[in-house]
Amino acid sequence: MPIPIGQILLKEGAITNPQLEEAIQAQVIYGGKLGTNLMELDYINVATLSKVLSKKFNLPPLNNALLNGCSKEVIQILDKNLAHKYRCIPLSIDGSKLKVVMEDPTNFSAIDEISFITGKRIIPYVAPELIIISLLEKHYGIQRDLRYIRISQRDSQTLHKPTSAPQKQTLVKTNPAKAPPAPPTIKEPVKEALPGKTPLHEEVIEEDIIIPEIIKNETVEDELIDLEELVYEAPTIDLSEMAIPATPVEADAEEEEILEDLEVIEELPEALSLQEAIERLDEVGDRDELSRVVLSFALGYFKRSALFITRFGTAVGWDGMGGSINKQVVQSTMLPLNAPSIFKTVHDTQSFFLGGIPKSPINDRFIQVMGGENPDSVFLIPILFKGQVVNILYGDNGDGEKAPFDISDLLILAPKIPQAFEKLIRRRKDEILSDS
Repeated sequence: MPIPIGQILLKEGAITNPQLEEAIQAQVIYGGKLGTNLMELDYINVATLSKVLSKKFNLPPLNNALLNGCSKEVIQILDKNLAHKYRCIPLSIDGSKLKVVMEDPTNFSAIDEISFITGKRIIPYVAPELIIISLLEKHYGIQRDLRYIRISQRDSQTLHKPTSAPQKQTLVKTNPAKAPPAPPTIKEPVKEALPGKTPLHEEVIEEDIIIPEIIKNETVEDELIDLEELVYEAPTIDLSEMAIPATPVEADAEEEEILEDLEVIEELPEALSLQEAIERLDEVGDRDELSRVVLSFALGYFKRSALFITRFGTAVGWDGMGGSINKQVVQSTMLPLNAPSIFKTVHDTQSFFLGGIPKSPINDRFIQVMGGENPDSVFLIPILFKGQVVNILYGDNGDGEKAPFDISDLLILAPKIPQAFEKLIRRRKDEILSDS
């Protein structure tokens, strides 16, 4: 049975049990890979994570030579949509072979499809989620979330800081004292490693692939992937401007095609009763299923509803459904919690809000994001986990309409959501640590 990343990090002494538990909690609540959450909490860096992934999948990680040699001609061999779908980037072509860095090298259907489309034999490399997302933005223009920009900037500054003398380390130093004031932490199952020696594995070994310096060397300086390249001149983040662009940007033909796909109306599920929602929350298998249950229940009260994640002073769209709401638009929405808005009010008071939307730049921007409809009244309720607001549920009935006055069942359901998070955390923890 392959060893999960969390177990490898524990055995290498790169993290402690409490740090792993915190990252598991963060993963369940905020999503993303376990390694990404550990980096976000400042418990490991990209060098450590690259080594662990290499060990887990028994494949070489990305190295500077391949990264710097990635040409425009090579990138063009793989369609933008396919690269986005499988979260992979072509690195180099050598005759009939195509080296591809992937987030999940166990996705053999992806490898087969890429091989069929390109007519090449695929040689997989593995890299952390953060690097894959940064490369997708750099080479294909697929924009990263604020979350990944923040981690890239911090990790690049930390790893490239001059040191008086190189220090040895098992994988990468941990720094619990510098961990950000984190909301709840969570866990999620890590994808399985390549089972033993497959024909694919043997082929990779025969290729005499240069093992990246990140594996060969022990010193901190030598084992770093060049994050300055991967950060791709990340812009200074101004949260007050990030919710929605001031003027729409014209899309090229390919982008318009993608937008058409995104605008397909999602078939709404049936609204759930309170009892049905409670029962389903008790059985959810992951955070996305949890959001669907909550929003399906909200359909009984609102034509439009959305869930937001609150973290690092920002409310970020998680999921949405109903009316004119576009899930992809919701997920690209970021609202600062340091300026007057209904979201700041709910976050700071930890109380629900039922009423009209006051005039403010952030509220006005939010109305635009939600399709320009201006409801007569709206409803928001915070979801608390261990005393901190981790989500906000928003609901309205569309332009000029009122939110329902009787919201008693919503107040009953809200405390059930953190209980569902707790169960998911325990389950993920058991899955990761069961064989340790």
